[in-house]
Amino acid sequence: MESAEFDLNMDTQCSLKTRVCLVGSSVENEDLKRKLTELDYPFVSSETGAEYIQQDDLQYETVFVLQEFNGELYEKLKTYECRIISPYVINYVSASINKQIPYFHRPLYSTCMVGLTICFIHLTKKEMKQCADIGHWMGGAIRKDITEKVDVLVTNSPHGIRYQRAVSFGIPVVKEGWVHHCWKERHRETPFKATDDIFFIPFKFKPFDGCVLNFFGFEGRIIGACLRFAPSL
Repeated sequence: MESAEFDLNMDTQCSLKTRVCLVGSSVENEDLKRKLTELDYPFVSSETGAEYIQQDDLQYETVFVLQEFNGELYEKLKTYECRIISPYVINYVSASINKQIPYFHRPLYSTCMVGLTICFIHLTKKEMKQCADIGHWMGGAIRKDITEKVDVLVTNSPHGIRYQRAVSFGIPVVKEGWVHHCWKERHRETPFKATDDIFFIPFKFKPFDGCVLNFFGFEGRIIGACLRFAPSL
């Protein structure tokens, strides 16, 4: 799994002008059109976007806006390595300071994981692929190994050398559900960050998660108190 390289300022560095192409159902999104007009991005509408897939266009680089990242339209544009975003990326651009569309080599549906480097461990191959795809669609970079550059470790089991290494580096560890919850919230009109407390804290591992606690040599009332409090720690 490779990282999703991006540059938040790429549009200002590129000699080509950025043109937005609304494809499919996004053509009917009047709020999206209003925001593009306010941002001063030229935009066109197309049923399929096929007429704007031009590799040798010397004036414009076209960014395609799709409402959902599935189906024939999406697969065709991805095959041609087109830049694909969702309307929610434009919401992010509208709220940002530099007003530039982030430059990603992968389709970008949400910006909630932009700037995050994520590592996945103790997941099945199917779970790993699904989480990696979702993470990329939300702007995250994926790494196989735990290093100090990793921002978040995602795992279903708080055990093993890589888990211990992440803890030693001070890397937050969360459950797989965090990725899916952020993806579920992708349609929020207001941009958010995947590390905001409301999204992050409910999925963090607690100190005794995955542990078996044994109490020896304590009085019964103390053991009773420990048993009451341990599940919440």
